[in-house]
Amino acid sequence: MIRWSLLSILLMVVAICTSGCGNSGPLVPVEGVVKINGQPAGNLQIIFTQAQALPGKQRKAGSAISDAGGRFVIKPNDGSPGLPPGKYKIAVLDNNLAVDEEPDPNKPPIPNRIPRLYADVLSTPLDVEVVEGKSDYEINVPIF
Repeated sequence: MIRWSLLSILLMVVAICTSGCGNSGPLVPVEGVVKINGQPAGNLQIIFTQAQALPGKQRKAGSAISDAGGRFVIKPNDGSPGLPPGKYKIAVLDNNLAVDEEPDPNKPPIPNRIPRLYADVLSTPLDVEVVEGKSDYEINVPIF
């Protein structure tokens, strides 16, 4: 239940931040690899959200699910071919926790590979600068 509540809150924040008109200017494709403690990690949801919106515009955002090798390609929420250059906050969630059924009381719960700190664009310390001419980014989630 807690897992779905956290995911619901995050999706609501992303929806609020990305509603409205798009940003003008050049768009940059964004892809890369996500790692946990330096090791590529699959089935993670990666969400890029503009740190600050352009004057008169809503924040731009996009998301992806990493493959088994940790590779991802960000798909902007508005269907555009990329993200505008600028600073982005990065939220990372463990997609292994998203299940459609009630947990089996006879099985141990699935451990979360990602601390909650990284699950919200308001608290995550992860950020990146998207720049023209660069499309490949490495996101490393340190677990202490």
